[in-house]
Amino acid sequence: MSVAGFDRFSIRFFAKAVVLASALGLGFAVSAFALPVDWTNVWIINQLSSDPIGAAAAQSAFGASAIQDGEINDVNADLAVAKAAASAQSIIDQRSSGDAIVEFGRPFRLSGPGLWKVTLFGTLTGDLHVRTADADVDALAFIDAVARILDKNGDPVKDGDVVFEIGSPDDFTWHDHLIRSLINEGPNDKFVLASLDQSMVLGPGDYSVYGKLEALAGAGMGVPGIANASSLFFNSLIVGISVTAAPEPSTLMLLCAGIFGLIALRACAVLIPRVAQAAAGRRDLLGSAGRWVRCRNARAQRAAGVRVAPNARLSARTAYRAAACQKRFSLSADMICRQVRPTIAAGAR
Repeated sequence: MSVAGFDRFSIRFFAKAVVLASALGLGFAVSAFALPVDWTNVWIINQLSSDPIGAAAAQSAFGASAIQDGEINDVNADLAVAKAAASAQSIIDQRSSGDAIVEFGRPFRLSGPGLWKVTLFGTLTGDLHVRTADADVDALAFIDAVARILDKNGDPVKDGDVVFEIGSPDDFTWHDHLIRSLINEGPNDKFVLASLDQSMVLGPGDYSVYGKLEALAGAGMGVPGIANASSLFFNSLIVGISVTAAPEPSTLMLLCAGIFGLIALRACAVLIPRVAQAAAGRRDLLGSAGRWVRCRNARAQRAAGVRVAPNARLSARTAYRAAACQKRFSLSADMICRQVRPTIAAGAR
């Protein structure tokens, strides 16, 4: 089979492999559609607090339709919407601070013998503002948010262990602040719009979504209103999950091993006979080159008057080189004689 034939074989075979892989990928994609989450309860509000001190205000609520402090709505919705806002301004006799906290959770179940890909996602939206006209009177605003998947199976891990999270304390995407003071100067305003997501393959069992949002603002003692701060995230923290069926890793590994094994077998079936054929051709070429060079040697020794022992022979490599030179560069008989004469003389000695 020619090289061109091998190329046609490769194209046909690998085209079939691509079609097979595409069909299998489509089959897996069909099973990757998001499924309805099997919630086992409504959203549970663990903490909803608003704590103003001094000349401050704070608001906290839960639910997309909530508009007032302390309101809890939409506990059956798939998405959790936590809202918190705090503001403070300076007064003479004490520091002012506002602190608003929303803490929530909801249990869900992953059923069946297979594995599930769970994606936790969320978006934080709001504004931070600080201002002071007196370097001795500070103003500060903080925002902290986190969302987690907790394991509620109880065995073999402790009930409520964190499986994975977004907005961890090590990630400042959902942990931000502004401070204006004599020591730490910074911008006056910051708009926050940050989306995070993370996925993990989990086995069947009981889990829960957990989230927390805290907005804090404070101002030091001073002339009333000379410093003020606000952390406004009533627009808010949105948290949700999506669940898709995950193929078994062992199935994928076996599939890949089978495909590559098939490719290897087909390649060996074609290449091994060709390697053997090429080796045989090389041996024939070496033999022909040796015979050709021996004929040239007889002519060369008669022309040069060099006495050669009857058993003097060129090595196969020397013969191959001479034949290659004759074929590639079309050397004349005299040039070949000059090339092989030292070898012939060495053999005679």
